[in-house]
Amino acid sequence: MSVVDVLFPRLSHDMLGSMRFAWGRWTGNHASLFGHQDVRVRVPGTRRDVSSRVRPLLEQVASAYPQLKQELLTELYEEFDSARYELGNDLPDAIRTTTDSAALWPHVTLVRVWVDAYNVREDVELAYRLAWDVEHTRGITVRDGKLHDYCFSVAGW
Repeated sequence: MSVVDVLFPRLSHDMLGSMRFAWGRWTGNHASLFGHQDVRVRVPGTRRDVSSRVRPLLEQVASAYPQLKQELLTELYEEFDSARYELGNDLPDAIRTTTDSAALWPHVTLVRVWVDAYNVREDVELAYRLAWDVEHTRGITVRDGKLHDYCFSVAGW
């Protein structure tokens, strides 16, 4: 075992994939969550394991995900529709003239899940990359299985 592995232990989590511990949290880059692959995750825990609170929180989000997705699509469509003419040719052809929020979903990618986001215990932030805005992410904060906040550009780690 190397010094790095002693200081920054690794584990393979059945739900979150391969992770490494550093500075009071576990992080990984290849989780499969809510139908998305290769999602970055950051969750609380100890050097020994991920916090026992993580699984129930993520299962709660998974259970609420169909409703959360619809609420997110409503927010994204309002933003998209108001910016449509400014974006013009930068839009993917498949959504340039859409009037259906669901048509946006194939162009939205979950890139990051953060449990205890912004040091608020039990908040879960989901960050998304959008095909029509490569410079910014969008995020929702989920609290008690409900959409609590929508952000235009969420902070990186």
